[in-house]
Formats: sequence, structure tokens, C-alpha cells
Amino acid sequence: MALPPVPAVSADDLKKVCQISAEFEAKNPGQCASIGSTVYESVCSPGADVESVWFRASMLAMMVRMQPELLAQWIHDVQPDDAVFDAAAKFPMEKMPVGVIRKGLPFDVEEFVKQNRSTNMKSAIVAVLCLAFAIRTSGQAQVQTVPVVITSDYYAQPKVLVLHAFNNSGKDITGYTFVIRHKNPDGTLDKGSRGEQTTDMLSVLITTEMAKDPTASERIRQQNIGNNALYAAGNGIFIAGETRDMTLPGINSGSELDIAAGVVFYTDASYDEQDEDAFKRLLAMRQGGLQQMKDANELIRNALADTTNAHPVAAVLTELNKLRAEAMEKPNQGFFPMDLGSLRYLQQPGYGEQKGKTERERLTQYVEEQEKRVELMTPHCHLEITVQDKK
Repeated sequence: MALPPVPAVSADDLKKVCQISAEFEAKNPGQCASIGSTVYESVCSPGADVESVWFRASMLAMMVRMQPELLAQWIHDVQPDDAVFDAAAKFPMEKMPVGVIRKGLPFDVEEFVKQNRSTNMKSAIVAVLCLAFAIRTSGQAQVQTVPVVITSDYYAQPKVLVLHAFNNSGKDITGYTFVIRHKNPDGTLDKGSRGEQTTDMLSVLITTEMAKDPTASERIRQQNIGNNALYAAGNGIFIAGETRDMTLPGINSGSELDIAAGVVFYTDASYDEQDEDAFKRLLAMRQGGLQQMKDANELIRNALADTTNAHPVAAVLTELNKLRAEAMEKPNQGFFPMDLGSLRYLQQPGYGEQKGKTERERLTQYVEEQEKRVELMTPHCHLEITVQDKK
């Protein structure tokens, strides 16, 4: 079933919206603010589809930021030529609603190129616009959607680079790693520099799937996590079509860094791998956490097997603390923290749904829930892939 197209708009309206956005940024350097829709409406022609104008203006701005060299010959004094606005206002594009899985660009590239084979400026720009939304697979002629599009704003006074990561995959994301490299003065990558920023939200997804109340499930899915000092608090799951910001302080230039998503994991357990090392590290974290949960569940089952012990939690805590200490000594051993607090809580008299149950009964219910978590996590850990620890 075809997705609805983004309507063509007036090139003049598009130009005005782009200009007012550029003027706003120039007048408000270093400020994170937005322009209300009424401002855009005021500069567009009567009856204009302001949402479509804004969307196309955003896509054009994104392309200029991502790969400025592609449009450089049609940009003068920081202002795109009219031909750029003409092409950006009309080239066919489909809308990308949340939850729709895409395997390509939001328009038919081959058909579009067939219809624009002339060598005039407009056709050349159109081809550039198509390419700017895609990355080529090495050695192949096919293109694929960039799963996470990263743009940035640089603020010179505080030396801060604000990254804007847009989930362009069409699927909800449960984990990702951004690979950060420094550039040499000539623009080439510094092979000796590499950093990574990883966020994994698989535990949020599993908790969502186990929630009995659908309303509570959605609240968990949308929760603010703020699990990294470099990231602003965002939704628990990186939802399709959402943008997340990341702030990097102490940056001397807006063009100093090369940043890309090295790996992205989705809620359907699939993934996009662009960087093998980043992929292996994040997968190793997941596999390590899964194995530790399995080990913990085995210890609990062993303790419950001793029917003469009316208070098995103490024995479990002793063994889990040993396992935790051993795990901390292993390199790059990321894991879902063993919930010792919940186990200690089971030693107290039951309240609410737990009222009247014995410690053994409460521990049995707990391990059953943990075993369900393991079952739900397993497809996302891809145990069919052997990952060696990175030292």
C-alpha cells in the first residue's frame, strides 16, 4: 500500500521559510529555541500547506548540513540559488509515518531519475537531493536509508556542539552507538582518534512488554531516562520520527568531528550495522547481561530446590554477590544490574498483591518473571553470533 506523498509546495514559500529560519538562527546564536508555526504561516502565501513547506525546508537544511559540498555550486553567500528551491519544492517524496518499516528512500529513485535525465541545472540538483538522503553500499549500486541522520549546531562562545539525531529508520530503536572521530586540518579522519557513545534501552522494551496494564506499558515506553550525562532526558524508546539531542562541550570547531551511527538495534530485534567494532561491543553487552540473568535465575532455582529452607533469599544474595564481584573484574562486561534490592525486599513481609505469601512463594513468582524477561530478551541478543570480548 502506497504511503501518502508530501505535497509539492511553492518554491517562493519554501525560500521564505528557509530565509526566516536562517535569520532567526543568525539573530539568536547559541540559543536552543524554535519558531512557532504562526510565524511560518505569516510569510507563506494564503492557503499554503505550511506543514509541507516546513518539512521540505527541514529536509533541505538537513542536506546542506550533512553534505554541503553536494550543493556548493548552487549556493552563493550562504544563500541557495532559486533552482535549488525549485527542485526541493517539487521532487516526489512520501511521508514517513511512525511505525512503517521502510527498505529504501521515501521516493522512487529510479523512476525519478528516468524522468529527469536532462543535464540542466534543475535535474542535476534533483539528483543531488536524492543522493543526499542515501548512503551507497560499498561495491554495490543500491542505496539504503540512513537509519539515524545526525545534524549539528555549533555555538562558538561556549565551544559546544549540539548534535541532533533523527530516527529516520521507520522503526523504533532500542539501542545505538554513535562513533565519534576527529578530523585532520585537511578534512581527512584522524585514524588515531575514536570515541563512542552508547545508549541501550532494551530493558525498557522488556518492561513494556511485561506490563499487564496497556496504559502503564505505554507510560514505561515513553518514560524519560536521561541515562547519560551527555544526553538530555528523552523517551525510553527512540521512537521512529523522533529527534534526540546530544551536547558535546569543549569543541573548537563545528567541523572538527565526524559523527555517525555505528550500529542501531530495533524493537523487532533487527539491526543496522555500519561499524563492526561498535556492533560487537553493544551486542557483547547484551549477551553478557542475558547470561548473568540466566546464572542468577539458576541460583534462585537451586535455592528453591531446598524445600527445607523457608528463607532462601539469603542464600541467593550470598551467591549473587559473588557473581557480581566476578563480573566486575571482566573487561567490557556490561550487564543489566542484578536487582539485589528487589531480592532484599522479598525478605520483608508481603504487602498488596504479595500479602499473605511466604518468602518462598514470593521468590518463586520473582524468578518466574525473570525467566520471562530472559525469554523476551533472547531474540535481541542474537546468540547465533559469537562476539569476542574487546580488551
